[in-house]
Amino acid sequence: MYKTKQQRQSAWYYPLLEVIQSYYMQFLLASTLYVMEPWERILVLSIFFLIISLVTYSAFIYIPFHIHNILQATTPIITDIFKH
Repeated sequence: MYKTKQQRQSAWYYPLLEVIQSYYMQFLLASTLYVMEPWERILVLSIFFLIISLVTYSAFIYIPFHIHNILQATTPIITDIFKH
């Protein structure tokens, strides 16, 4: 079968689109979001992504600060142990 010029030009992303749609459908089925109405689904996903983004932000901002403080607090103790 012969493809038209437009089908040949746009066909490169069809496999990628199908994979993304398949993963999205698996996500909806696994999380039971497929039983919700579209507005409910958007609300739940928005809250979920908001929580994930806040946790990620706090991990990048606060965890290095706390690790630095822990290392500063424990490093003198560890060096005192090895000196004696």
